Amino acid sequence: MLSKAEPLVGYDALPFLDDGDLLPGENRRLGFYFLSHEDAVPLMREAGRFYLWEGGFIGEATVIDGS
Repeated sequence: MLSKAEPLVGYDALPFLDDGDLLPGENRRLGFYFLSHEDAVPLMREAGRFYLWEGGFIGEATVIDGS
């Protein structure tokens, strides 16, 4: 999700979890593959932060330069 404010705007994404499951309270640097890449990635970069949703808000992510 781009924000916690309504209307909720979100994009489907798959996290790159090479080091196993992401546990509650854990901080980790990882990548995401957005299924609507052309639409989602520019918006996420501009926002600088996005929120993870799995039936409700479960976490937040800060966008960093991947290079």
